[in-house]
Order: sequence, then C-alpha cells, then structure tokens
Amino acid sequence: MFYLKIFCVACIVFIVSLGKWSVRNFGVLTYEQILFHLKSPLLHGIPIIIILDFIKDCVLPIIVFCLAYFFVKKYTHKWIERMVFAGLMIIGIVLAQKFWHFDTLYFEAKNIESYGEFYEKYYKQPQKSQIIFPEHKKNLIVIFTESMEASYANFKGQNLIPELDAIAKNHYSFSGLLSTRGGVMIFGKFLV
Repeated sequence: MFYLKIFCVACIVFIVSLGKWSVRNFGVLTYEQILFHLKSPLLHGIPIIIILDFIKDCVLPIIVFCLAYFFVKKYTHKWIERMVFAGLMIIGIVLAQKFWHFDTLYFEAKNIESYGEFYEKYYKQPQKSQIIFPEHKKNLIVIFTESMEASYANFKGQNLIPELDAIAKNHYSFSGLLSTRGGVMIFGKFLV
C-alpha cells in the first residue's frame, strides 16, 4: 500500500509540475497542440537548455516530494501520514486543474474534427510550382515556421524539408532562437 501511495504522490507531482512548466514555457496548450507534440519525435532537435529546464522543474520535484512523504511516513503517526497524503492529493488535483484546464481539454477533445481537407485543397507542390523572380527584387519574404524542429531535416536518414533547407543555406537564417524571459519559446526556423 505504501508503494502505491508513493506512486500516486509521484504522479500528481509530475502532472502539476509538467502543467506549470508547460504553461510557463508555451502558454496554455490546446488539445490539438498536445496531440501534435505527443506524435512528434521526442528529443530530436530540442535544445539542451529545454531538457535541463524540464528536469529541474518536473523531475526534481518528484524526488523531493517522494522523499518528504517517505520521511513523513517513517517518522510520524499513521493519522498524520494519511492527512499529508490526502492533502497532497487534494492540492495536487486543484493545481493540476489550474494549469491543465481539464474541462477545456475535455471539451476540445470531444468536439474536435477527426479529419479536415484544408491541406488537400490548398497545398501546392513546390516541385510543380514555378516562381519567377523580377529583375529587381523589391519584396522581403519571411518564412516563419512554428514548432519546426531540426529533427525534420534528418528524420530516420531522410530530409523531410529539403526546400526549406535549400532556402536556409542560400539566404539569412535565424535558427535555434530562444526567447528572453517574458516571451514564449519558439522552436523553429526564421528565414529571410
């Protein structure tokens, strides 16, 4: 029974700290954003600073709370341990709702369309499209991709974005930018 309680404490602390960490770094996430990132390759192209920040903010609290709960269990009366466990669960559930907005996520998941035809209607094949540049260029074209990780340039030995890589090699590229505090982190490529 004790190990089940430790597991519950670890889970609730992880859910709360992950929610707090993701809101601080990415803002409130929608159901579609969460699904997209769960399907994306893990750790490929993610800057080490993000991984270290995740460990500091999400993994270390689990260790601290589990050790604290272990000492409460070992050195206090049984009724105190039960009160601490119940308090952690109640506070954890309230904080998890604050950061994750489960009611909104549930509503989005319930009402999400399973399939859309937007890309099929409007996507143009780059190989089949011809762009003719004027003699004197007057336009500034900015390509900004949100959530574009470097892993797409070498995914299982295949480059999934060869056109963007070609543009980046021949023009100005501001890849790997991180925000300053107060902004939102953007993983992607900024090409001019």
